[in-house]
Amino acid sequence: MDLIAPETGLDLFEQAADSGAPLRIPAILDTNRLKTYYDSQGGVPPFLRSLLRPQKDVHSVETINLKDMLLNAAPDSRAGITLRAVKTITARILGHNLTDDLDASRSLRESGVDSLAAVLLRNSLAKLTGISLPANITLHYPDLQSLSDYLQSRMTNQSEKPKVNAMDVLGTCIDIESIKRGILDPTIQFRNMPQDVQGRSEQRKTAFVTGATGFFGAFMVHQFLENRIQVRCLTRSDGASEAQDRVIQTLSQYDLWKPKYTPLLHSFPGDLSRPFFGLSKPLFDDLADDVDYILHSGALVDWMRPLEDYTGPNILGTHEMLRLASVGRSKSVHFISTISTLPIHLGYGLSESDKEYGYGTSKYVAEKLVAAARFRGAKASTYRLPFIAAAIGNGQFRRDRGDFLNNLVVGGLEMGAFPVIETDMSSVLPVDYLCRTIAAIIKEDNDPTGKDYDFVNAQASTFEEFFRAISVASGGESMLAFEKWYRKALLYAEKYPQSCAARTIPILDGYTNATAGNVMKGTIVSGHVIGSHDFPCPGLDKAYVQKYLQCILASKLLG
Repeated sequence: MDLIAPETGLDLFEQAADSGAPLRIPAILDTNRLKTYYDSQGGVPPFLRSLLRPQKDVHSVETINLKDMLLNAAPDSRAGITLRAVKTITARILGHNLTDDLDASRSLRESGVDSLAAVLLRNSLAKLTGISLPANITLHYPDLQSLSDYLQSRMTNQSEKPKVNAMDVLGTCIDIESIKRGILDPTIQFRNMPQDVQGRSEQRKTAFVTGATGFFGAFMVHQFLENRIQVRCLTRSDGASEAQDRVIQTLSQYDLWKPKYTPLLHSFPGDLSRPFFGLSKPLFDDLADDVDYILHSGALVDWMRPLEDYTGPNILGTHEMLRLASVGRSKSVHFISTISTLPIHLGYGLSESDKEYGYGTSKYVAEKLVAAARFRGAKASTYRLPFIAAAIGNGQFRRDRGDFLNNLVVGGLEMGAFPVIETDMSSVLPVDYLCRTIAAIIKEDNDPTGKDYDFVNAQASTFEEFFRAISVASGGESMLAFEKWYRKALLYAEKYPQSCAARTIPILDGYTNATAGNVMKGTIVSGHVIGSHDFPCPGLDKAYVQKYLQCILASKLLG
């Protein structure tokens, strides 16, 4: 910024006073010098992007090894070191000269971290710490202090893991570290299973369902109730009354509840992330004696979290579900998994840089536990679900923030444009179709050991056809090449950070026109594929699109 001559300054002062504007800043700017300066500082700050073209690489990579620095530092100084490093990175991205300009307790968004800056911040911090970080990390840790505390705990936990992580609960040793590796407790045996299971399906009258307050779980509970099956539901709550209310409220939200179901539904409080579901031994044993089969759909589903967040609900929860199956009345196990485990089954693996690493790995470990139970005599089936779409019957869709597919659809409606994604929708199936099919398999299947099931929509249209059908029904949204649409979505997300479009940014980060279809692809690995000849999946036609759109409009997601 150059100096202003006194006479010129007085003239500009008079013009500013006469303008009536609340704020005027006279300045002589040398744009070449500004670009050079901000390039050395890490990039152009958001308020100058309309004036100066941003550099392609707006973040610098720290040369220090922060993890080693923390290991060599006194424990009481680690928090300060980490916060200083995080503030330095953030200041460079935002274009601040001094790290002291940043308030560690202030919201990152209020500090100027928009959607683009959030992605750059994630990339820089990942290189600084050597830790794989989710693209939406600033949503989970929305200020510098909480972000710094999280990074410090990740680095110190990774370097200082205890050799043994076991606890004694209700007289049983729970070895968490072994369970995290897919090792089923050796005391869990299935001596309660009969040798001959023929004809046992007629006696199955009571189901135990986890995840009943989730989208899929609610539709599964509804399907059982429609079949006049007694249902026991475990939910996080302070008492039985609250547990029952939570399940009924969820069913009502999706237009599934009927008063006639009341005598069939019994809910109680518990926690999947705790040994024995947090139940006392008598209650755990009573439950084991009460149910004829288990539908285990409870899980933490958000793709974008670190693996340790999934250990309790997804891994330990499955382990304790198998413990329940091994005692009391003989019962079959029906485990709801995900296509996110397929890269591991196919030998490609999931790296920590993959967005679904934490979720997919946790479900794969859970599948290993189910497979081990099957070898020990359990009747256990795994259902690897694809992308779950709105219901055919009533158009209802998953309402929480984590549903990527619905966020993509509603985001397109918000922006007035859909992306061209060059792949078909064979991995997208309606929730009520999936639940009816699984309920039928449970009722009809007399296989003594259980199976692994994959699903495919054999009548699937392409995503372009589906988006065009929505566009015609809703008023004519345009279709844009993926990369052009994504750039538009970034700008929209900056303006409307709470929008559905903004929620797709972290997941779609890094995809191109050529690779965008990979985010929606599924691969079949088992010998038991459902959706073609067996239990054919209906097509997602115009009537389906109309019901879906009506529910979107009724939800007021579009404002």
